[in-house]
Amino acid sequence: MSMFQGQGFLIITSEGFQDPEQVNEIKQLLQNNGAVVVEKEEYNNNKNYLINDEDESTDAEKLAINHIIAESIQFIEYSLAIKSMIPITTCEWVRKTIEAGKPVNYKIYNPDPKFFFKDTFVCVADNLPIGDKEAIYGGIKAFGGNYLDVLTKYTTHLIAIDLSNEKSIIASSAIRNEEDNDENGIDIKIVLPHWIDHCITLGRKLDEKPYLLPNPPILNESNSTISRDAKTLIPIKELAESQDVISNFFNKKVFYISQDYNLSERLTNSLVTLIERQGGEVSKTFVVDSVDVYIGKYRTGEHYISSSKSNRIVVGNLQWLYHVIVTNKWVLPLNSSLLHYPVPNEPLESFKNLRISITNYSGDSRAYLVKLISTLGGTFTKTLAKDNHYLISAKDEGKKHLTAKEKWIGEDGNPKIKIVNHLWLEECFAQWKLVDYEVQKYQYFGNGKNIMESLIDRTKLDENVLKKWNGEDEEVNSQNVDDSMSEDEATQSKVNFTTVNGRGEDKEEESEEAKYADDKDKENHSFSPIVNHEGRLGGRAAAKRAALKLHNTMTDLNNYQAMAKSSRKMKTFMDELDGSTTPSKKSKADSEIENTPSKKAKISSQSSVSEEPKAKSQFSMDTVAIMTGSEKEITLTKSNIALLAEVGIQVLSDFPDSYSVNTLIAPKILRTEKFLRSLSKVDRIIHPKYLIEVIKKLEDSEPENYPSVFDELNLDDYELDKFISINELNSELGYPESYKKNGFTTLIKSDVSVFSGLNINLSSSLNGGVDVISRILQDHGMTEFSPIKNNLSLPALKKSIIETEIDGSSCNLLIAHKSKDVKLISNFKKLNESNSIVVEWDWCVKSIFKAKLEPFDNYRL
Repeated sequence: MSMFQGQGFLIITSEGFQDPEQVNEIKQLLQNNGAVVVEKEEYNNNKNYLINDEDESTDAEKLAINHIIAESIQFIEYSLAIKSMIPITTCEWVRKTIEAGKPVNYKIYNPDPKFFFKDTFVCVADNLPIGDKEAIYGGIKAFGGNYLDVLTKYTTHLIAIDLSNEKSIIASSAIRNEEDNDENGIDIKIVLPHWIDHCITLGRKLDEKPYLLPNPPILNESNSTISRDAKTLIPIKELAESQDVISNFFNKKVFYISQDYNLSERLTNSLVTLIERQGGEVSKTFVVDSVDVYIGKYRTGEHYISSSKSNRIVVGNLQWLYHVIVTNKWVLPLNSSLLHYPVPNEPLESFKNLRISITNYSGDSRAYLVKLISTLGGTFTKTLAKDNHYLISAKDEGKKHLTAKEKWIGEDGNPKIKIVNHLWLEECFAQWKLVDYEVQKYQYFGNGKNIMESLIDRTKLDENVLKKWNGEDEEVNSQNVDDSMSEDEATQSKVNFTTVNGRGEDKEEESEEAKYADDKDKENHSFSPIVNHEGRLGGRAAAKRAALKLHNTMTDLNNYQAMAKSSRKMKTFMDELDGSTTPSKKSKADSEIENTPSKKAKISSQSSVSEEPKAKSQFSMDTVAIMTGSEKEITLTKSNIALLAEVGIQVLSDFPDSYSVNTLIAPKILRTEKFLRSLSKVDRIIHPKYLIEVIKKLEDSEPENYPSVFDELNLDDYELDKFISINELNSELGYPESYKKNGFTTLIKSDVSVFSGLNINLSSSLNGGVDVISRILQDHGMTEFSPIKNNLSLPALKKSIIETEIDGSSCNLLIAHKSKDVKLISNFKKLNESNSIVVEWDWCVKSIFKAKLEPFDNYRL
């Protein structure tokens, strides 16, 4: 099949694109690859080719336009094309696509100057606040860029505040070194988040040099008040004084940005400046009579409810704000995209177990549908498998569509997988319920010319349905109602343990104020565990742990009831239970408990309450775990950690000196310090999904039933190789494709100290630094090491080197960096060429993974 078979292209000629030879070249390239092409002049407004008139159009004009080729944006189809997510690209896109033999990223070739991030592919470091990360990704997309929360060969910019995080370390090692003619490196710029802020504020892409880490000049300017700390207020007065993009678009409208975004002060200040430069104002407090526009993330909170009930206040989110600025067109959120309005703070229960795939949608259309699926609570799958529940298809063709329709048939003669168009998904979102897929309009896949993709994002939110979140509907859940607590109590970013939870996106925990309702609601509804900035523990989990501690005897019950009458005593008890009491207030006994292997929350000795021994779980109450690389799957709150400790699962943030770690929690094979060091200590590696399900079941169980949770959840079912294919695991571990055994078994079963007896020289240029590298190697048996600076003279280098013995022969072993240590490697070999072995860090990693020293040949430098 030709690359563009059956696709309709509209070519717009203009002043910069009117030479007959050039126009004909592009037409021929498209037609030779199966496209149907229609051509028009930019100034011709007689017909809008995105609106078909069946009575007056010719057959050629009735085709669905999938793509527009133009060198400008001054044509009548432009607005509708943007709304319908139809790609608009220059002629160069056609040439590059034909050259590559497959469609290249169309965003890079967008002719609209407002999309100044069009050649930018961003990744954000994991040590930035989650709220900032989401806002940065939203801004990048709105202004034409791409993002992915993992580093890839396509990444152009890593946004970070320093180089200490894992992504920065990896990116630093991958950057092309021009001085050394490094052909394997890639061009990644590691920049401060301020670069994104200032680009969006000024409406253009700025030079990255002043923002480049590790020593960004913008932090060193004598008159600069900018701070590296992402939580510090960043005044950008000098930038704001630039006059080139100021407008009165917002016409003195007063905006209020909800705290449920949990943005840093730096990013909040940037948004304030952006709004002010467009003629608007931002209020730090919410006053219902003066606020004109409410910007929020979730459909929850006192301010959201007041705004949604108002006939005057416009309610939207950051995506909507960026959209109206980019398009310079005022459109109400309810008349815009489904995703331009705050979303529910909890997924739809009926969607939680649904696996949904997509076919015949591409680009922004596909990304939009994936976002709807994840927000609803379903799981998007790139590939179609028999365990999928739904396939969303734009037309009645393609491998996925035909497989689901014709091959995977149930006993009733109908397809096992339900095939629908995007209208079904949009109306599930708009109605916030699982709608009947068999309705005829969801089963329409075009007539061969008109396909459903061009009709995407036409569905609107239902204002009557929205009432269930603002208290006007009798079925409103108490978690959507706030009391009159001050907004100032919700100033700290908090992350729910269900972060991502397999749905492919980060989810912030709702603010403290949204967790409280009136006393009646508290009696009748359960709440998720929370910890605010004062260390107060709230919610069902805390209540259960209090009950577990105090309700064992009638005397204890009386003590608990007496304590409950005093808010001061109850707060003290809750603080102790959660381990959040300040050191100065803790008893000596409590301090000692914190340093023991079985640290558990303990009641003050003054309470005279005994604790009944708990039934042992399958862990025998002795699981000590290190978790790494799991930020996208789960982020534990303090109350989650306390709850797990109750049942004998200690989740530590770092390696303890006083007792042994026996469990590693990770979503895949990693090269982090925690992962590599843990391999010398642990008995098992489990997927973080285990913790997600344990916490959920514990919170849904009464304390006396906690032991039964582990009867339902078999730990063996959560070992890492149950979630990743053997082929993928073996590839990550360094085994060849022909290797058919499970390399994971060797990874966790070996008792061998891989580097036992070795003395190793370590270059100071190694990513992560000598301290980190040496800790990893020492845990795996290294006897001694010598840090080697890469600028030493030959005599100094000779004094620094230590010898070791391998296979009975003495030699000098150096672990070095391929591009940074060219001179060091040369000098090292000069000292004793025959007995010098220089290898890259990957030799160490693969040796650890395989529990034996790898041959040097494949790793020599």
